[in-house]
Amino acid sequence: TPPFSPAIAIPSGPSAGDPHGLFVTGTGTGVGKTVVAASIVAALTAAGHRIGSFKPAVSGLAESDPRWPADHVLLSAATGWQTPERVTPYTFAPAVSPHLAAELDGVRIEPAILDGAFTRLQAECEAVVLEGVGGLLVPLSLDPHLTVLDLAKRWSLPAVVATHPDLGTISDTRLTVDRLRAEGRPTLPTTIGR
Repeated sequence: TPPFSPAIAIPSGPSAGDPHGLFVTGTGTGVGKTVVAASIVAALTAAGHRIGSFKPAVSGLAESDPRWPADHVLLSAATGWQTPERVTPYTFAPAVSPHLAAELDGVRIEPAILDGAFTRLQAECEAVVLEGVGGLLVPLSLDPHLTVLDLAKRWSLPAVVATHPDLGTISDTRLTVDRLRAEGRPTLPTTIGR
């Protein structure tokens, strides 16, 4: 197998229960998380690795740009083997935070469903790239309280931060990176979108 960046720990053999992958988060919505995550998946796939993509929820499907695939569709294509439904357990039409979209749909985002989907995916590939939703502290659920940061922590993933080039990016980026570090998440280089 060709060499690759140590940013994603890819085991050379079985490693029961030991998570391998990367968490791609951002300073907010529209900063390039999906492009960064899909690029990482595509590059590692091209290098001969079986990489999975996971995004806990996608909202805004009713307002998606017809010229650009939805996040879970792009991530699926980058793997070359996953279906969009395997990338994302929850999809919602309104362009609102996942916890609100779920409430509007009469659905609960269940941590056990996310854990199960992630664990099954992990068993099928060498590493998983988890793409967050919105910013680091966006709630997936209020009862029980669950954020995308909570998922990165429970699955022991180091983080890459996608950010914007606009005025205010230094503060937005520092707040995100500082919070990741305070929570014990190793951070890798930050990417600037657009």
